[in-house]
Amino acid sequence: MLRLGKSLKMSEELIVGYIVAGLDDPVLSKAIPVGTSLQQLESALQWQKELGGLLHQYSESQVTLDDFERLADKMEQIVLCGDRLMESLHGNQQVLQTIGTELSSVLRQQRAALSCNLSNLGTSKTHQIVVHLKTNVSGDSEIKLQPAGCHVKSRSLQTSLISHLTCNVIQKSSSAPVLQLCNVRELIADLSHLNGAICRESPNHLHAESLLPALSAFRYFTTLDFDGGHLQIPLAPGSRHYFTFGTPYGAFQFQRAPKHFANTTIIFNKILIELARKLPTGDVVVLNDTLILPCRDATEGLAQLSRTLAALGAFGLTAHLRRSRFFEQQVQLFNWIVQHGKVISIGLPLQLPVSTAYRLVLMISECADGKTFESLLQEHCKANGRVRVVGCFTKHIHQEGNDKEVQLGTHLVESIEHFRQFLAFVSFDLLLEVSLQDLKEHSVRKALLQVQQFDFELKINSQCNIK
Repeated sequence: MLRLGKSLKMSEELIVGYIVAGLDDPVLSKAIPVGTSLQQLESALQWQKELGGLLHQYSESQVTLDDFERLADKMEQIVLCGDRLMESLHGNQQVLQTIGTELSSVLRQQRAALSCNLSNLGTSKTHQIVVHLKTNVSGDSEIKLQPAGCHVKSRSLQTSLISHLTCNVIQKSSSAPVLQLCNVRELIADLSHLNGAICRESPNHLHAESLLPALSAFRYFTTLDFDGGHLQIPLAPGSRHYFTFGTPYGAFQFQRAPKHFANTTIIFNKILIELARKLPTGDVVVLNDTLILPCRDATEGLAQLSRTLAALGAFGLTAHLRRSRFFEQQVQLFNWIVQHGKVISIGLPLQLPVSTAYRLVLMISECADGKTFESLLQEHCKANGRVRVVGCFTKHIHQEGNDKEVQLGTHLVESIEHFRQFLAFVSFDLLLEVSLQDLKEHSVRKALLQVQQFDFELKINSQCNIK
């Protein structure tokens, strides 16, 4: 058909249309939009062939998770313009490597939760292929501390593969991508419906000035995670060029805007990558459905955050602002274990006691040879009634000299903020075991002052005679 089309001097678009129609493949017909080039068609055919081989292999033997991840990653790269995705990654290389390593591991372990889910996008039409895989849990991810009745033998992983450019919310653009905003008010007027659907109050646009004071002492990576939702709000024709993005196959633009953002990774990346291009180089990292600001320094980090929030405000978008922490220690919270920044479930989801008769207690040990937690907990129960231990963190200090105080402070601050993150900011008591010398030298008080947005009332055990 290709040779015949070239001999008849047919257009490339027409040749592709005849080839797709002749193959009579409903999956391929949905995956190939109007205006697709021959190169894109070849990529789609190769993907179909590889997917068919994988499904055939699955029906006869066991497909490993690595086989599926390789194919899923390849498809995402096709949609995200392949190597051009790397152009959106800027910043300190060590920071990017740290974030990339952690999130890559999370994607492999929790692909079902983070994968593309485009099964329902309002009026848009999509094609979704779901493959169920059963694979044994690897030895390094097995958890020794398991609740009764929980047996980890195998798990069923549901992962989605979607055809590239399947949504009719994305159409061929008649104009080149716009690099700068020309009329911000027009876009905000359209997206005011977006914000109105999110919150019943007036549209909530981001204002950097009101957020920066609260972030003045953030010590970790800052992430901007947008509200979840689907592409449902029509864009006015005059505003569509703001959502134009370039691909190796030409320029495309969105016909509909998100009601609010979601785990639709591919759609999300296209918007965020285009948004990142409007920001100064190095200010933002686009990873999946999150904007990550790779900064630790307070002065420089706040300047980057200010520019990023200003750019988002011009789009009229709302976002949840969070801090992303990557820990080297392993901690346990009820039936959750967090190690190297990853949350691993060892049972049912966390259920906090709802009775007001309970007081939540987090126990942290800062000394290797102090008295046991049991006696401290008994004393706390006598003073406060019924308690529920929500976490226990113990660390043995091997450093000597001046490094000890630094290690104690870092350990204390990170463990408190770590548990506070997963307790969703509910109130809890901190039962701290420290040496008498550390308490006299006020190193504990100095460390507690580093914890942001946390009210402390330091009560010393009556058995400690401190002047």
